[in-house]
Amino acid sequence: MGWGGVGAKANAKTKAKAKAKAKAKAKGKGKAKTKAKAKANAKAKAKAKANAKTKAKAKAKAKAKAKTKAKAKAKAKAKGKGKGKAKTKAKAKANAKAKAKAKANAKTKAKAKAKAKAKAKAKGKAKTKAKAKAKAKALA
Repeated sequence: MGWGGVGAKANAKTKAKAKAKAKAKAKGKGKAKTKAKAKANAKAKAKAKANAKTKAKAKAKAKAKAKTKAKAKAKAKAKGKGKGKAKTKAKAKANAKAKAKAKANAKTKAKAKAKAKAKAKAKGKAKTKAKAKAKAKALA
């Protein structure tokens, strides 16, 4: 068992040498590989650039289309405005009415609250008055 280790060490050394040789061989191959990779990368980059250009063109086209659509919409709106004006006026009136109602409601609610508060205060005052009377009676 004692000298099994020595053999293993020697083995490891030769293995390492073989690995180094294989690496050196692969390097020669690898260089060609990296060159090919670089070429492929450059190609892919160029493609991406071209794609981006076409995308930008398509975007510009879409923008122009959207503009014309918006123009058409505006025209249609202008046509419909004559019709819509009466409608919107009626709506605005109704809205104003509803708002006024809500305001009035809020006012009456606030009034009612204030009344209730005043009532409660009066009740409380009466209570304290009665208490004071009772105290005075007890003291006397």
